[in-house]
Amino acid sequence: LEHAYDVIMVDARGHGLTEVPRDGFTWEALGEDLAAFIRALGLDRPNLMGHSMGADTVAQVAAHYSDLVGRAVLEDPPWRDPEATPVDRQASVDRFRTSILDSQRLTREQLIARAREQSPTWPEDELGPWAESKLQVSPRVAEIAGSPREPWRVTAGQIVAPTLLITAEPGKAIVTREGAQEALRLMRRGRELHIPGAGHCIHREQFGLTIAGVEEFLREA
Repeated sequence: LEHAYDVIMVDARGHGLTEVPRDGFTWEALGEDLAAFIRALGLDRPNLMGHSMGADTVAQVAAHYSDLVGRAVLEDPPWRDPEATPVDRQASVDRFRTSILDSQRLTREQLIARAREQSPTWPEDELGPWAESKLQVSPRVAEIAGSPREPWRVTAGQIVAPTLLITAEPGKAIVTREGAQEALRLMRRGRELHIPGAGHCIHREQFGLTIAGVEEFLREA
């Protein structure tokens, strides 16, 4: 997107080179961080785009800080049914932490080799940054999965900005066909970009289709 836009890529807390605070690994904190970032830089209603956890962060900002957002792009946000119970959330924390630690037992080169084997359709230039991100993320980030959060329907119903929901193959991605249709009914100005066959990392598996849809959506601003 950098040929047409000023692109600012924001690391969530505990990711990349950002600090690892003693507490505050919650869904709400991630939204507050992004809102504070936009205000601190004096950005004028920027377009926001996020994938997975980042998509939920963008949705939270669009829902609760509508004056800060131009357009929103949500790539397969973790909007699941039924809503997680406390037991489910703790199990998610344990799985998430184990996944982070397992990845960090490997070298960058080993992670890249694993990605080539497990995700052969990913572009080669994605693999290095992806591997580095796995080595940089703090295991503390797993605590986010245990944090209660606003039901996704409540969030979607409060989003007033033009919003593109990017979805993929049911069973391979998170958002279901039924969930996508309901989200579009709840969002005041929502539309869907559905990419059949792709899994959760839609932009990596089908980069051309994803970026074409995003560019078309942003050009309407």
